Amino acid sequence: MGRLGFQRVFAVAIAGTVGVLSAGSGPVSGATLPGIAHHYAADGNADDSAGAVDGVEVGTVTYATGPLGFGQAFSFSGGAGYVDLGPSVGNFGTGDFTIALWVNTSNTSNFPHFLVKRPDNTHMLDISMSYSGEVFVELRGESAADNHDIYRAIASASGLNNGVWHHVALTRAGVTANLYIDGVLSSSDSGLEDLNFAGGAYGASNLALGKSLLYPGNYLNGLLDDVQIYNSALSEAEVQHLMEPDTDGDGVIDDDDNCPNDANADQANNDADGAGNVCDPDDDNDGVEDDDDNCPTTANADQADFDLDGIGDACDPQTGPPSNKDQCKTGGWKRFDTPRAFKNQGDCIQYMNTGK
Repeated sequence: MGRLGFQRVFAVAIAGTVGVLSAGSGPVSGATLPGIAHHYAADGNADDSAGAVDGVEVGTVTYATGPLGFGQAFSFSGGAGYVDLGPSVGNFGTGDFTIALWVNTSNTSNFPHFLVKRPDNTHMLDISMSYSGEVFVELRGESAADNHDIYRAIASASGLNNGVWHHVALTRAGVTANLYIDGVLSSSDSGLEDLNFAGGAYGASNLALGKSLLYPGNYLNGLLDDVQIYNSALSEAEVQHLMEPDTDGDGVIDDDDNCPNDANADQANNDADGAGNVCDPDDDNDGVEDDDDNCPTTANADQADFDLDGIGDACDPQTGPPSNKDQCKTGGWKRFDTPRAFKNQGDCIQYMNTGK
């Protein structure tokens, strides 16, 4: 499976453990953080749900179903298929950024590339996998100040080519690049100086997912999911947060969401019972389900409706008009305020007879 670099992604941790999902299932799409620039969720297409730079599928790119049907992942067969994001993505200049993603692969025979913007061997932002299975990141270009050559390479502390899902995040914070594997800092390098990821051959080159455009044989055989890119350097805690699933995509992670399968960013919960209104069948917790409740957000187990207007007394903003003479009897006339307050029982009955 493929590995994506410089993307920020939130993925699911099954049974509380990261990196144990079997091949063929994809991590649940995670929540995004403010400031996301690009988001490729791979849910049946290469669209950018955060920015305006949709990817283009080139060759054969298919999609694998994620766990429980919540989202899909890019599936690359190691052939000619890849996703082209064009030349504008990845032009960070000397600014901070984060790229995060989920990857799943067991193949390293052709040095597979996950995310790469590399027009030549002197300009590159390249995230790939070494022959021994480590995530391998190459960063190269000119100094923004005096154009001297800067080349840095960092690798993960251990191999990831074990056919299960792993979360990979690359951040740049000033002169330091950090590589996080499954939410934990794996390696870093503080020699970036003022390396400029913009302009010239680099800026004009296309960024690709699943292959190197410079080395045509370096295709990925595996899966990539939920590619996210930020123009800021996330902290380790934020990277770990990105790994939390957000099944309904409302910006509230599942562990904190009172309706994890139904979008409700406001988390409204009328009866404070732990289930949000959008997924609670009984919003007032009175034992009568909302579809049958004449006051769905105000508790009224008896469903009393004196004026028979379909709105329960507990939440009815008005009482009346009367619909039969019996409602005027035994002091019932005193309860009406619509169309007017009645003087006595006779006045109420007169209204029933004359409408006045």
